[in-house]
Order: sequence, then structure tokens, then C-alpha cells
Amino acid sequence: MLEVIANYLSLLSWLVVLWALAISAVIISINRYSDIINPVTGALASQAAVTCLLSAAASCLRFDGSQHSELALKVVMMVSSAFILAMVAGALIRIRWAERCLSALLCRGRVAVGVMRPLPAATMFMFISAALLVLVAVNGGGGMMWLIAPRVAYLTSRAGVGLLWAASAWALIIAVTLSIYQTRSGIGRMAIVALGCMFGLQLGSKAIPLAILLLVMMHQHWCIKPLPLTIWVLAGILVPIILSALLWLQRYDQSGSSSDEYLAEYSTTAARGIDLLGSDGGWFFGSAWKTSLWQFVPRNLMPQKPFVYGEVLLHEELYPGLAELGHTPGVPSWILGFMEAGLVGVVAMGFAAGQLHGTMFRVVGRRRCAPADLLLLTQWGVFPILLYSNAISTLGIYYLLRIVIGDGDKGVSSRPILKERLLGSRGQAEFRIARANRIRHRSE
Repeated sequence: MLEVIANYLSLLSWLVVLWALAISAVIISINRYSDIINPVTGALASQAAVTCLLSAAASCLRFDGSQHSELALKVVMMVSSAFILAMVAGALIRIRWAERCLSALLCRGRVAVGVMRPLPAATMFMFISAALLVLVAVNGGGGMMWLIAPRVAYLTSRAGVGLLWAASAWALIIAVTLSIYQTRSGIGRMAIVALGCMFGLQLGSKAIPLAILLLVMMHQHWCIKPLPLTIWVLAGILVPIILSALLWLQRYDQSGSSSDEYLAEYSTTAARGIDLLGSDGGWFFGSAWKTSLWQFVPRNLMPQKPFVYGEVLLHEELYPGLAELGHTPGVPSWILGFMEAGLVGVVAMGFAAGQLHGTMFRVVGRRRCAPADLLLLTQWGVFPILLYSNAISTLGIYYLLRIVIGDGDKGVSSRPILKERLLGSRGQAEFRIARANRIRHRSE
């Protein structure tokens, strides 16, 4: 059925529709929230910007019919369009019981401990990151390769030590998060960004320097002074350029892929799956979701953990044995839903993702810009800067920061987050009423 609908438009027309939906959603959300950083743009940035939008454009540019059919690529773009629509709807619709559940999960209203000041804590986490990277180099077999050619070591020497590598990356992000609270000078922030990016490149992942840049921009926008719209537009233009530059710097990557090839692989992999397994999805009927629970089990604790689970089931069909080598091609963020229930699964997955972003902004966005809240809101509301971090590890990091640093009221140069700008017109009215009630109770 999806093939029939996809054939109504040409490949270029589907690309235009996909991008038009995304741009329209951004314009509507900016008008609603009076801020470019909002639940809709956060959902689009984290779930669709690379894996759906840029990948669709790159795959159209590179399409030659040798890897997959044109019809399959049309279906991919159509499904991406449905995913974006569902995600935008989920971000805009307010479900109050979801907000109460998230607030209870985050222990909102409870006093955090705060046993250390930010600078000593940042130094401690930086040493932890370096020590974990040394353990990765020793136990993973990469050795000095992590200093000479970190990208090659990242691709070939993480098997069995993936959790240690991820913990090293998380400790680096936490160290940068705490460091930026200790300086308000532009030079100091630039130095922190430069050092963080240099160390991040040694971890071999292109995403870590981009995550550090985004984190610093989020702190500036939410906790010091909102960045103008032109800065964000310019950043959106520069991201593909920076990604291409990082690919060039890490050109000793075994795949030798260019930036457009790297971006196109998300759509290309999905299109190949559609050609092989059918365009209506629902290929695994629940087995992919059930096996995806293995992501919560560290391989260090259970060495017999399978290499093929979740969305990797598709990779095993397309590239047998590749998962055991430790590297698989990227796939769109909606692929698991499509594998399970076709278009219905994609819509459900998109709505859930949008609802998470909207609920995060409404719950965490009302609090002070404490380090733990900044990290969590950026991770779950804007873009996943904690690489390979699932829900359990993200919450663990959040609770750890609240214990170590507290809520940022002592010794931290944080300001209240711009609450009214994050809540929309209805939320602004509720916020003003609540503020007026607090003032009246104080006067009484």
C-alpha cells in the first residue's frame, strides 16, 4: 500500500514535502513559544535533522539505482514525513499525567545534596574520563592507536569495552558542563570548548566536539543571555560544514566515506531493507522491540550478550556478520517502529518521542538552570549529547550530579531559566497566575 502512495510523487517532490513539513513545523513552533529552542525544534534536531532530513537530501544527491530502488527511497521519505508529523503533534499536545510522572521520576521538589563545588568536581570528572580512556586502550587492544589514529581505534577496538568508552565520554561531558559554570568571560568559555573538543577528538567520535559546542550554547541561551535567532540559523548552516571537516580530519577512517556518503547511509540502509523485506514494514512483529532490551545490559557484566538485537536485526539481514565486528551503518530514528508495526509503529514512535520532548521542557524548563537540569534538558529535550546513553544511565548521571553538585544555588553562577519563553501562550498565563499567588501569600 505504501508503494502505491509513494508513486504519486517523484523522488524530488517527496524530498520537497519532507523539508517543507520540517520548516513549517519550525516556523509554527517559534511563533508559539517565541523561542527557537522549544519542544518541536528539539525533537526535530535530535530525531530527524541528520537521520531523516540531511540523509534524505544526501541520498537523493547520490542516488544511482545500484544499491536500492527509487521506489524504496520514496517510501523512506514518505515514512519520514509521517514520523515528523507525529512527532510535532506529540510535542505540542500537553498530557498532564505524563508531566506528573516525569516530575516524580526526577524527584522534583526534593533538596539535592551538593557535596562538592563545581571546579573540584569538574577536575575530578576530567581525571576519571582520562583514566577510563586508558583502561579502554589497555583492555580493548587499541593501545597507542587511541593517540595516533583515534578514529581507527574507535571503529576497531571498542568491542568488549564499549561501556568504559561511553563512561569516558560521559565524564568528559560532565566536566565541561561543570566548567562552564565557573566563568562568564568569552575567552574562558572558548578555552573550555577548545580543550574539551581536543580531548573529545581523542575518543574517536565526531559527535563529541559537536555535543560540547551545543552544550555551551545551551548554557549561554538558557542561563546567561538568549542567543539571537541569527546565531542559531548560522549554527544550523555550519553543522554540516563542521561534520564534513571532522570527516576530513578523520579521513583515516577505514570506510573512507565522504560527508554525503556518511549522511546518505541512514536512508540507504532503510531503503535496502524495504527492497529486501517489503515496503509495508512489520517485518519482525515484536521480536525487535523485545530484543532491544539488551541495550540496558552492559556487555562487561554479561559477555554472552548477543551482538544482534533491536534494530541490528535489520543489519543482520542486510549485512550478515557485520554487527560482530563492532560497526553497523546508521538507520533512521523511526526504523524500530517500522520494523515492528509498519507505518502505525512509526506514528506511535514519533508521537512518543515528541511527547517526551514536550514534557521535558514543561517539567525541567521551569526550574533553575542547575548543572543536572541543563544536562538532562539538553539530552532529552534538544539533542542527545551523552552518546549511547540509555534512559537508565541518563537518569543515573542526573541523580549523581544532584548529589555531587546539588541544585546550583551555592557556588554556581547560574540564573533562572527563561520560564515564560518556554511555556507557550497558555503556559505563560498559568505561570503569571502562579507567580501572582506566590507574591500574595508572601505579603500575607
